[in-house]
Amino acid sequence: MGQSESRKEDGTYIATFFLTYLFLIPIWPIRGYVKSRRDNAYVSIVPLGMMAFLYSMVVRTAFFVGLPLMIVTTTALVIANTETHNNVYILNASTEPIYVTVGGVEGWIKPGTARVTSLASGIYAANATREDGSVADKLELNVGGDSDATIVWNIAGVGAVVEGKRFYGVHPEHIERPTTKLHCDRVIRAENVDLVFQPLPQTTDGATVIRFLALDHDPAACEKTRHASRDAHMKIRVDQWSRDDAN
Repeated sequence: MGQSESRKEDGTYIATFFLTYLFLIPIWPIRGYVKSRRDNAYVSIVPLGMMAFLYSMVVRTAFFVGLPLMIVTTTALVIANTETHNNVYILNASTEPIYVTVGGVEGWIKPGTARVTSLASGIYAANATREDGSVADKLELNVGGDSDATIVWNIAGVGAVVEGKRFYGVHPEHIERPTTKLHCDRVIRAENVDLVFQPLPQTTDGATVIRFLALDHDPAACEKTRHASRDAHMKIRVDQWSRDDAN
């Protein structure tokens, strides 16, 4: 491609071999050559001319710099698109509205309600304040791991959250026990949950199991559980002391 240093005496000129795209767009200069106009024959091979050499340097720089940059950018985009996200439910089980900020999400949450957002893996500063400006809760919320996990920020640990299974069309002998579990922590993680703080259906098509998280209607459920645990612990201690005294 191209012509330079044309000689009228012998009808020769210098051209350049290019690697092309679709035989039209020159991409990479390979070498220079002398060609004759008289019989259209190749006479000899010569070094690349200055313009072709500069062109090759530009192409090489673009290739060796641009290709790695393109690979890094593409990899980053793929990682960003496949990054694990989890549904995070912010539960206000108190009797007053709470203002929350976490992971770019902020706003008021009404009493006895929850707000859901999707957060990528990471550690987020979670803050909850009351209407008078006092702090209701403050923690570092760790989001990550299994994408099937549902995370509940139970503000100040006020809510009693029930994790359970509802069986539809299943014979009683095949129902797993126990079917419910009570959570009283500030941060709750549950796996493979189907419904979160939503009404359960009355019926379903065929036999199935629905895993759910629900707010216990008894606001003192956690306190009762704590008292029961303390009573059971004290009974174990009393029994141990009785055996020690007997010995």
